[in-house]
Amino acid sequence: MKRIQYHRYGGPDVLRLEEFQPQAPGRGQVLVRVRAAAANALDWKIRSGQLRLMTGRGFPAASATTSPGWSRPSAPT
Repeated sequence: MKRIQYHRYGGPDVLRLEEFQPQAPGRGQVLVRVRAAAANALDWKIRSGQLRLMTGRGFPAASATTSPGWSRPSAPT
């Protein structure tokens, strides 16, 4: 599986197509396959580092992205 990833703040030049192996979902989680995604102004502002003061983070982690293989806790049943 592949995903678009960035490892530092910057413009479109920091985006890299990388191999990715998602972790198996744990108890109470689901694995979601993303067939299409979009980027908006908020996405590029986060990537460029313009929102560092608002997010309170030094750098976004891979788990904070939505990409093929991203998983999250499922809704309670």
